Amino acid sequence: MKAKKFFRGPFFWILVAVLLVMLGSNLVAGLSGPKDVTTAEAVKYIQTDQVKSATLVDREQRIQMTLQDDSKVHADFITGQGLVLQEELQAKADAGALPEGYNVEVPKDNPLLTLLGILLPVLLIGGLLFFFLTQMQGGGSRI
Repeated sequence: MKAKKFFRGPFFWILVAVLLVMLGSNLVAGLSGPKDVTTAEAVKYIQTDQVKSATLVDREQRIQMTLQDDSKVHADFITGQGLVLQEELQAKADAGALPEGYNVEVPKDNPLLTLLGILLPVLLIGGLLFFFLTQMQGGGSRI
């Protein structure tokens, strides 16, 4: 009897909905975007001439590559490896083993967000100062 009540109640349908959303998000996440590989695998792809094009993203310390079979992979690297990867890509491009070449991207900050990051603390401090000064001016008659 309790099982029958459980399957008719809202908790069961909420649980089913949550499971369907989780299943759908896993399927969508698995289908889109490049495959994440280790840095060692990325270097192996470069050295064995399996890379068609590559992009080094400087601030994110990431290399995004399109392989000869048109699959896309990306790997993260540490600070010192960026120059080594760039030199290997340049050597492969000079040898003609990198058909579409490589690119280096340096992401730029949004100037409006930078301005907001500077002005927001100033406005908050100024607003608090204004609030406290107006409270003191009233003589503290409010409770």
